Amino acid sequence: MESPTSYFTHLPDTRIEQCKEHLNAIEDYGKAKEAWLRQYLRYLQSVFQRP
Repeated sequence: MESPTSYFTHLPDTRIEQCKEHLNAIEDYGKAKEAWLRQYLRYLQSVFQRP
């Protein structure tokens, strides 16, 4: 079974740079706090990772 993201990898990223930076900051925070977050949240896999 293919990953759902595989259907969208060919599409261009149309987000403006400011939004990309904000989402990157959220991603970085999640990765930095993963162990702490796992105490309170159940993850099916891991923190979201880009392909």
